[in-house]
Amino acid sequence: MFIVQFFLIFSLSIGSSITGKVIKIYDGDTFRIETKKMEEYKIRISDIDCPEKNQSYGIEAKNFLTKKILNKTVLIKNLKRDKYNRIVGLVIYDKNKDLGKDILESGFAWIWKFSKNVPYKKIESQARKKKIGLWKKKNPIDPYNWRKKRSFYSYNICS
Repeated sequence: MFIVQFFLIFSLSIGSSITGKVIKIYDGDTFRIETKKMEEYKIRISDIDCPEKNQSYGIEAKNFLTKKILNKTVLIKNLKRDKYNRIVGLVIYDKNKDLGKDILESGFAWIWKFSKNVPYKKIESQARKKKIGLWKKKNPIDPYNWRKKRSFYSYNICS
């Protein structure tokens, strides 16, 4: 099974697209799809970073994603691979809706720390000003720094 998935993963070309039914939600920005050919892929929504499940607003972000796309067909465009071998891309649902944009507008994500997506930066800024979702908190900690801090403590405790 692993060898088959390995070859399926590398058969996708960078910049292409795939379509599949969402069969599992991992957290606010990561899910699994199954294609018509019965291939499964773990997908990460590009340019956003949702709170981790055990972080403030992490469960709300996951629930938001679940309501939007679980058991629905999505299109993932502009494919890339991340260091965890997930497919990263722009996710389109309900015919032509941008999932990353909708999550940012709802206040359940930061724009990814290294993103150059200017429209997404404006959307996050608007959600902050309106104090929507996690922006209701005075000083929410972005997931990138939250993960960094936790791995620092884990490393020091274990070493």
